[in-house]
Amino acid sequence: MQIEAEEVLRIAELANLELAPEEVEAMRRDLGKILEYIALLDRLPTAGVEPMSHATAGEAGGGGNRGGDGADHGEASALRADEAAPGLGAAAALANAPLAGDACFKVPLVIERG
Repeated sequence: MQIEAEEVLRIAELANLELAPEEVEAMRRDLGKILEYIALLDRLPTAGVEPMSHATAGEAGGGGNRGGDGADHGEASALRADEAAPGLGAAAALANAPLAGDACFKVPLVIERG
């Protein structure tokens, strides 16, 4: 799929990147290849395929790999159980911050637009 240099420059602007002319051309080719691959994936037959929230098949913290039938298929999940736990608290979170104030991390300005 073809992507124009103007589109690359707009994406670079949104990402706050400065690209040299040769980088624009390389990025145009690379993004074109990515879009071609996405178009290829778009053609895959996905009717009847259940959407996933994670790339792993196991349920988070479920201790096994349970398919749509609910049966344990043996493979352990790499995700921990999603359980509520007490928060760290502002004082503890900010204890090692180089600069803090008003219960917030303070950081220097890193993006300026003119």
